[in-house]
Amino acid sequence: MIAHVAEASERKGRVVLHAASADVNPLAIEAAMRIAAAFKSELESLFVEDAKLFDVAGFPFASQISLSGRRREPLTREQIAAELKHLASALHRRIAALAAKSDVPFKATVVRSDPIDALARACRENGPWNIVALAETLTRANADRLRQLIAAKLDATGFVVVGRNAQRAKGPTLVAIGDMAHLEPGLRAAERLQSEPAPGGIQIVLVGASADEAQEMENQARLIIGPQAQADLVRLAPRFGSPLEVAETLRKAQPGFVITRFDGVLAPSDEDLQSIIAMLECPLFLMR
Repeated sequence: MIAHVAEASERKGRVVLHAASADVNPLAIEAAMRIAAAFKSELESLFVEDAKLFDVAGFPFASQISLSGRRREPLTREQIAAELKHLASALHRRIAALAAKSDVPFKATVVRSDPIDALARACRENGPWNIVALAETLTRANADRLRQLIAAKLDATGFVVVGRNAQRAKGPTLVAIGDMAHLEPGLRAAERLQSEPAPGGIQIVLVGASADEAQEMENQARLIIGPQAQADLVRLAPRFGSPLEVAETLRKAQPGFVITRFDGVLAPSDEDLQSIIAMLECPLFLMR
């Protein structure tokens, strides 16, 4: 598990906040800003005008309907371009103001492209140490995009997403671990996030297949991190071995951030990732 984004001075990566509509989640912006501040990284707000929208406008049947439903007008590429330009400008002004308050270097970009291709280019531009934050709430309708991004092997070390029940980005930082090889990288990422003013400390949630395995994981963790580590260790042995059980346990702790590895105990590749993320009430930091 890698947990790194380049500092602004390194010019080898940044936090890329991806948006393609006006339906952005404020907590996603807050989470991206917090990561950029913690890692002293640049934040790029990347607004993607989906090229498919303009393709649709080229068909004769494409039209827009008034709110009353009584008026129908042709849908043109010019109308779409004007509306998206307005949305992008408003979003960038909002994020720029927040970045100035947080002393985070900020860059605004608008491109017309396939969303995944646009992110790939943005990550290659400075790469490879980027973190991609999705500005829209992760729902069943767009959950496939996250899997596509992960499968695309972008120059990114992680992804930040928020589900429909997200309520906070402040509180304890929880690191869900099912493989001890991921303990130190996860702890380092949590320590960086907690270096910013944030209450609650760090909790390492050690997920074992049984109570005995979880206890052995705790024994190993205490040897690895040492007595000086500012982190609490929590053992967890899900009764049915389900990621949903893990997510519910984490939710009850009311964290401000959850860090885990994609393809791990909380986000296995063969599970309904959207349902798991929807249970959490905070941003999820998925490391590769």
